[in-house]
Parts: sequence; C-alpha cells; structure tokens
Amino acid sequence: MDEDQDRRGATRIPLEAEIVLEFKDMDEMLSELSRNVSLGGIFIGTYDPQPVGSFFRFELNVGAAQPFLAGSAEVIWVRAQEFAVPGKPAGMGARFVDLEGESRARIFHIVDHYVAAAREPAFNLEAGP
Repeated sequence: MDEDQDRRGATRIPLEAEIVLEFKDMDEMLSELSRNVSLGGIFIGTYDPQPVGSFFRFELNVGAAQPFLAGSAEVIWVRAQEFAVPGKPAGMGARFVDLEGESRARIFHIVDHYVAAAREPAFNLEAGP
C-alpha cells in the first residue's frame, strides 16, 4: 500500500474517463478527466481545481447513452499545478455526497474486479458491469 492509499484508507482504482462537472456558482459545465475512483470519492485531473468545500454535480461518461456514474460530490482537497509532480497531477479530490441510480453498485463492481485481479485493471468499462 502506498502513502496516498494509506492516508485515504480506501482502495483507489484507476479510472480515466470524461467527467462533466456542474458547480452552482458557474454558468457553464466543465469537462475534465477522472483519474481514479474509490468507494468514497473520485480524483479529477484539472489545471483549474475549485476551492475546498465546493459542491458539484457530476456525470462520468464511458461512451454509453447514459452516464456510467452520476451524483453529487464535495471538493475536499486540491493539488495546484505548481505542486504537481510525475504520478501526482494537478487536480482535486472529491468525496461523494450522493450517487444516483446504479452508480454505487458500479463502483463496488469496479473495486471488486480490481482487487480480485491482484490490482490488474481487469474491468472493461465499455462492456459495463
């Protein structure tokens, strides 16, 4: 277990996909790239992270007609571009506040597959759970 894994207390699964974010105080939606997900939250790579405490609605898309994951989250930490290093990109970590539809079941499925495969990414996002 690496230092970040230990600090967070949750298994982080690599999951790079388009994620659309909608913040209450912004007139437009942002399209960014998710980097990893856990049962409790998600890391979103961005050069323009929003402040800690910001709430947003999100939809993570993997090519399906409907979002693969959707819900609301809160920014709990940020890494500005000037502090990014290889393996630790700029972005923001968010805690899930609410997950819609099958989102929670899909996250559990991804984590189960990843752990069962000895941390080899065995889950095919295009095939779905």
